Amino acid sequence: MAASSRLRNKLLFLSGVIFLLFIVLNGTAALVTSSKLKSFLRQQGDREILQQAVEVDRQLRAVVTQKKELLNLLARNVNLAIALKRQRLSVLDELFSEWKKESDFQEFLLVDQAGNLISDNSRESQASVADKAWYQEARTSGASRIYFEPGEKPTPVFWLLSPVTVYNTPYALLAKVNWQTIPFFLDQSKLVQLQDRNKFNLILDDQYNLLYLPPFLEQEREKFSRGFFSAGLRFQALRNSLSHEAAGNLHEINFIDQDNCVGFARLENSPWLVLAFQNEEQNHAAINRIYRSSLQINLLILIFGLGLLFFLIRKIAAPFQQLIAVTGEIIQGKYPDQIKIPADDEIKEIIDALNLMISQVRQQEAAVKALYDQEKKASANLTEANARLARQSEDLRQKNQEVQQAFDKLRVVQEDLMHAERLAVVGETSGRVAHEVLNPVAAIMFRVENDLAKYPQMHDALLGLREIISDWQQELKNGTLPQYFSERDAAGVSCGEEDLSLLQGMADEFQQLNDQRQQDLQFIFKQIQRVIKIINTLRESTVTTRSITRFPISEPLHDALDLLDDSLRKRRIKVEKSIPDDLPHIDADLSELVQVFTNLLRNAMQSIDPKKQHDGKITVEVRRIGERAVEIRIMDNGKGIAVADQASIFEQHFTTKGKKDGTGLGLGISRKFVRAYGGELLLEESREGQGSTFLITLPG
Repeated sequence: MAASSRLRNKLLFLSGVIFLLFIVLNGTAALVTSSKLKSFLRQQGDREILQQAVEVDRQLRAVVTQKKELLNLLARNVNLAIALKRQRLSVLDELFSEWKKESDFQEFLLVDQAGNLISDNSRESQASVADKAWYQEARTSGASRIYFEPGEKPTPVFWLLSPVTVYNTPYALLAKVNWQTIPFFLDQSKLVQLQDRNKFNLILDDQYNLLYLPPFLEQEREKFSRGFFSAGLRFQALRNSLSHEAAGNLHEINFIDQDNCVGFARLENSPWLVLAFQNEEQNHAAINRIYRSSLQINLLILIFGLGLLFFLIRKIAAPFQQLIAVTGEIIQGKYPDQIKIPADDEIKEIIDALNLMISQVRQQEAAVKALYDQEKKASANLTEANARLARQSEDLRQKNQEVQQAFDKLRVVQEDLMHAERLAVVGETSGRVAHEVLNPVAAIMFRVENDLAKYPQMHDALLGLREIISDWQQELKNGTLPQYFSERDAAGVSCGEEDLSLLQGMADEFQQLNDQRQQDLQFIFKQIQRVIKIINTLRESTVTTRSITRFPISEPLHDALDLLDDSLRKRRIKVEKSIPDDLPHIDADLSELVQVFTNLLRNAMQSIDPKKQHDGKITVEVRRIGERAVEIRIMDNGKGIAVADQASIFEQHFTTKGKKDGTGLGLGISRKFVRAYGGELLLEESREGQGSTFLITLPG
């Protein structure tokens, strides 16, 4: 039980370690995955915000460009040129008033090359604008920066300039634009229709003054006074980025009481900055949802893994616990009849080894106990053992004699059958039966001869067993049997252990001989069944009734080769086979085709004289013809058939072997069987001294 507890503790410790490793690896994988996913989604959000800011900037530029084109168009107005030529300032004033009504321009100025006012419809009271910063900026780039006009409610404005040339005299047409009319279109565009506190746009000038607020923040405009973004540390990172980069992204900027991700765009020579805000929490919502889903999936995997781990521990530990319990009983001297624990692989091998050990220990324990308990009767037991051994030897000798007598009887039967075959003049049926019986009887004789050759080995093994028993009896008689097992030589092996090793070897040898004998008896039994079937067929009717079945054409060929295998090996004849696996099937009597191939193979074998020819060889080749038919060639390198005899070999009672070895019926019967199934048997080629080739054609 202590060993079982230790095993259970080890398994629990191992499972705990695996569990902790799983949690660590799973948590690490979740964190890494979440971090990568968060970074990926943040990059996606940054790109979207930056694209949004750039798109707003593009649309604003498009509107300003349209106003520049409009001003250029007005500058090329014919009426303007005529008024300048004739110096009709009143006409210019009327023209400017009309343009103000028809456009979004707030004021118009016309100045000469030095910046002196020619005409205006504005509130400007100076005769020259040359010293104005906005004039210098507009003259340089066509548009001034945005500045705030003083008043109760400062208004952001900027000036556009378009050159005018009348009779080679250069002028400049200036138009003031109210900035608030520029981003008005934003409130109507799809880009900001969905703006709310989670996603919105702002527009600043280059001094970080607020130029545009989305509609939902208009009521809070007073909060965002001039300089709101240019003062304080809260927007320091934003100001640094705006001063060094044309476009980019920033994170975690607090604005309107929430953390925001900000994308900004400030293109070259642009008079404004576009800021696109997005709530940081909304930006992370998708990440949090995916992270929660990941945790749920990981939890399910963990539960499944724990269940699987518990099942595996139970499956592995149960056989070990049962095995430890049985081992504890064995240590206490309680030997079970047989250990029956369901297990596989190595555990099963251990259980089999324990069962074998228990069996051997039981036998040894019983033998030693009998020796110690019956010490006074040792002589009588030894005498009885000797008598038993003598009886066994006598029984073995009698069995040998019986086997020899059976062999002699079989030899007589074989000779009688061969004699009957040679004298078979009663007709084709008797000859066919003799042919059929001779093959299994010959195979039986070969197996019986092999068994007789193995009896001396069994006799020697019994003598060795008798010597070991005699030694143990002597040691028992002398009272030194325990020392016989305990005292060891220089190699660390006792005499008793050597005897046990010899006994094990004898047992293995007896087992091997017994297995071989079992195979031989099964083979003999099968061949005797064939003989009985042939005899019963002859007894019932002189006309054989066919038993038609469907089988592969290769099956009777393999059966015939197995039947003659012993005879071929005895004659040292090599067989080469080329039999494909995908041969078609045939509807026929299997025994008849076995007889056909047996006759042809036996004729080939008998044509090879092992005394004169040491390289005897029979070749069997099978190939398909079309979809279902096959050709079978049986070739030998024997003595061949004389040319004069080749035309007569299929006739009844014609033989080239003499009356002792043949009846002249085999080839005729074989051809009859083959033709009965739509095939053909013929001698394809034969040369004296080189061998013969028989060809069998069978339809599938």
